[in-house]
Amino acid sequence: MGIVNILRSIYNTLYFNFKAFHLSDAIRLPVICGPNVFFRNIEKGKVKFANGIAFKRMRIGLTEGSFRGGHNQRTYVHIGGDNANLIVEDRCDIPCGSALNVNGCLEIGENFMPNCFLTISCENEIVIGDNCNIGWNVTIIDGDGHPLCEAEKPQSIINESRPVVIGNNCWIAAHASIMKGVRLADNTTIPYGSIITKSCPQAKTIFGGSPNKILKENVVRQDYLKQ
Repeated sequence: MGIVNILRSIYNTLYFNFKAFHLSDAIRLPVICGPNVFFRNIEKGKVKFANGIAFKRMRIGLTEGSFRGGHNQRTYVHIGGDNANLIVEDRCDIPCGSALNVNGCLEIGENFMPNCFLTISCENEIVIGDNCNIGWNVTIIDGDGHPLCEAEKPQSIINESRPVVIGNNCWIAAHASIMKGVRLADNTTIPYGSIITKSCPQAKTIFGGSPNKILKENVVRQDYLKQ
């Protein structure tokens, strides 16, 4: 990392921490940012660490991901609004090229391991369990982004956001999308490129296809068994 990027990282790190935390917590630098992070809005008191404030609890825009795919890619962060809360259980990594848009309550469990180009957009509630592994270019959203209404009833919204809950030890492979209202049981594997609109209540399965269904039962990632 060249001197310019080092200075930009220092600036972004100080900016985030002093915007998000009170002085006594901000000086401990719980969040470390890379040089290519764009902040839309960071509101004070909206970021919480369940295990307490400590140095480098969270990294934003530093990890380049597989094949260095996120190298020099911009990371977008917005954490704001009356209902916004980012709750991190332990440590968290938001890699390069990602977009983190938090207007609701986003809870992230331990050992969160996403790859580059992650998109999380939380309007209402998203819960991600412990030890979840996320491939590159994965999208997790609990809303549609824009309201829809009946043509004759413009005040009647027909596409309200719905919570997303991802269990422990889930693997979401690259280019998958987890849509609003989805709940995934522990040890669910989502195949490459899947668009998931239905919930999977059964643990230890491969879940995907169109329409979504259980593709294989009693399956877990081998490396999860070694933890």
